[in-house]
Amino acid sequence: MTTEALVAEPDSVARLCNNRIGDVSEFEFCRQATLHGWRARHMSGAEPNYDVIISRVGSRSVFVQVKRAYWDTDRNAYRIRNKGGSGIYSPCAYDILAAHMEDIDKWVFYTRAELGNRSQTTYTPPHLRTSAVSRSAPPPRNPDNWDLLDEVAQSFT
Repeated sequence: MTTEALVAEPDSVARLCNNRIGDVSEFEFCRQATLHGWRARHMSGAEPNYDVIISRVGSRSVFVQVKRAYWDTDRNAYRIRNKGGSGIYSPCAYDILAAHMEDIDKWVFYTRAELGNRSQTTYTPPHLRTSAVSRSAPPPRNPDNWDLLDEVAQSFT
């Protein structure tokens, strides 16, 4: 796309910027997964349902959809999307949704089944939680719950 086309189409600029921001989170996930002992293969936009495949010896590969979480000041929580360009991901699109909270350099993970038919979910950091928890939301969790990836991988073997 030429510079002139980007100037003529501001939505294209926003889409390009959002894609680049997403790429940063995907590459950061690959780096962090490698540091946690996983082999990570970035799919580079080739697959609409997942961004990264991670694996370890002795377990099945885990398909990961990476999203960047955005702080929502109205909800006092991070907003995490569970949809792509064609809508909500199907129940078998990926195994794990990895949400990157870039501003605090933390990750939070959910299984695809936990998210159900919601197009988005929210994550409230532990220090901001109150006793009231939405029944439709996934159960509260601490950030950097990398052990969920191990649990999912082991459940496949």
